Amino acid sequence: QVKLTWLEKLGRWQDALQVYEQSRLNDPRASEFVLGRLRCLAALSEWGQLARASEQVWFALSPSQQAEAAPLVAAARWHCHEWTRMSEATCLIDETSYSGGFYRAILAIYKGEYAEAQRWVDCARTALQPELRAVVGDSYARAHAPLVLAQQLAETEELIAYKQCEAVLRGGGGGGG
Repeated sequence: QVKLTWLEKLGRWQDALQVYEQSRLNDPRASEFVLGRLRCLAALSEWGQLARASEQVWFALSPSQQAEAAPLVAAARWHCHEWTRMSEATCLIDETSYSGGFYRAILAIYKGEYAEAQRWVDCARTALQPELRAVVGDSYARAHAPLVLAQQLAETEELIAYKQCEAVLRGGGGGGG
């Protein structure tokens, strides 16, 4: 178990995944192996595999484990363009968290609800601010992840602006909401 934690912390996702896969053969529904496997698949951007794996074990997970897995599953469903299932996973994510706001913004963009999408981007940004404040002036390695998330929000806002302009040019309005 300690080795698995080390492999994940060291970013050795493929090695950790192999250990989780072997452990899964011994006990297919052991929750620590299931969640670890999902984390590895997300880190490796194996979205289709993650989506399939989550389907196989979802109902065996406790509600708290489902909540822990929900951001990983929402990301997988997004990358697989499975909007209804993404929405189901996103409902389990705290809407005041970065992930909750971000994935709700993505879903609102998909539905053409651009004002609602902007509202969720703002919520995600609010959730991210304390983390950004904590790493201001720290090393690049420590500040990198929250800065990438901030950039992701900026790009999401650019997409909202683009979609609103596109709607205006097509004569469909631009508020969407």
